Amino acid sequence: MPLGKLIDWQYLRDHYIDPGTPIEDPILDDPEFRLIFHPSPKQLGIRLRIADGQELPKTGELRNVAVSRVKIAGQSFAQVLTDSVPLFPTIYALIGDVLRRIDAGEKDNVLALANSLRNFEALVAKANGISRDEAVGLYGELLVLEALISAGKVDVRAWIGANHQCHDFRLSTLELEVKTTTSNTRQHFVHGLNQLNPSPDHELFVVSIRLGNPGSGPSRSLDDLVDSLTATLSGNEDSARYFKNELEKTRYERGKHECTVAYRLAADSKMISIGKEFPAVNQDHFQKTLGASAAGRIIRVDLLLNFEGLGVKFDPRAF
Repeated sequence: MPLGKLIDWQYLRDHYIDPGTPIEDPILDDPEFRLIFHPSPKQLGIRLRIADGQELPKTGELRNVAVSRVKIAGQSFAQVLTDSVPLFPTIYALIGDVLRRIDAGEKDNVLALANSLRNFEALVAKANGISRDEAVGLYGELLVLEALISAGKVDVRAWIGANHQCHDFRLSTLELEVKTTTSNTRQHFVHGLNQLNPSPDHELFVVSIRLGNPGSGPSRSLDDLVDSLTATLSGNEDSARYFKNELEKTRYERGKHECTVAYRLAADSKMISIGKEFPAVNQDHFQKTLGASAAGRIIRVDLLLNFEGLGVKFDPRAF
């Protein structure tokens, strides 16, 4: 049975995919939305019309799905394709999800696609353990932990991030919140107000880390970092046990794909003082700006911040 204007999967498989017959099926005319199958090499997906210069959605964890921009007769389109034949039923389910969102009234077909990709990505992350963002975040925390221990400034118990504390490290009256990105600017997500709010009688710094692809230079994976710290702490049974226990509280699992991806530092890590170089963000701030009644209705705030040009070089010996 067809799903809206979408060809039934079994019919598509038997009449097009298996015999290698190309198809461009106009599922929708406005917005233009086409099911496409190329037989050589076999690729299945969709093409949808977008505005010139419109940003394409990200594929995130969906590593076998490629999103690209194409021009046909002067018109811009987004193509979403996979060349992994075993995943054809899966991308077909995603296409159906996009179509259902549009049929339900979503007028922005790119937003419908982005939301579908995001939901499928969440399913992949849950099925496969640690996500890319989680692995990158943990990588940054362990990089800072290694630097602090090597400088002789802390023991492993300074790392409190695995306990879902407000911040990642506590060194006496200093707190460190580690933010790690693989983008080419210091753009970092801040989840909730507490991440930019020091604990009472503490001073808070954000440590901004930029990671890049290794190229031909030296690089390390999350697995490499864990091995290095495990070896460093092996001479102290209590420290080794603490590290092992804290690591188990994260979604880290040795050998998983995201734990084997190698990175290098793309730039010097920076340390930004919260309250001096960048303001603390807390409920008091919103009460002063919006008033107590309106501020009380703010349950959660997530921010995307650009720290480019702020801070000084992170030097663990300075603590």
